[in-house]
Amino acid sequence: MFERQQKLIKIADKVKNLRENNSQALLYFLKLAHSDVEWLLPEGTPPHKAEKGAHGLTPSNLMREMRTMYLYLRGGNDGLAPRRREVLFQQLLERIHPTEAAMIVAAKDGKFVNAYRVPKKIVDAAFPGLLERPVSIKFLR
Repeated sequence: MFERQQKLIKIADKVKNLRENNSQALLYFLKLAHSDVEWLLPEGTPPHKAEKGAHGLTPSNLMREMRTMYLYLRGGNDGLAPRRREVLFQQLLERIHPTEAAMIVAAKDGKFVNAYRVPKKIVDAAFPGLLERPVSIKFLR
């Protein structure tokens, strides 16, 4: 869905694409990507073995893994040792498709909005008021 978003030119088409793919996981991910939550991970892509399966054949997917995102954010599980958090993040990246892994890393590093062409005005047009609400660290289904 975000690969298609990158290729769209018109604002109306971008808004339509987001609305057509509306889900709790998408809304949560957009809030994380646009908020100032603090990720407790070093910048950049950690070394990991990229999953080589085709979409749909990987052991997991980003929508399923959204429930674990709180582990990597300040206020989610601050008692987790930094090294353990980094290992869990590497394992997450190994379970999902490389394009999804790149999206998570881009969101963590604050580069998602520009890289995937999803600025605040597009999100506001698609989901009015979404970004004004406070971010819940834990993913609520």
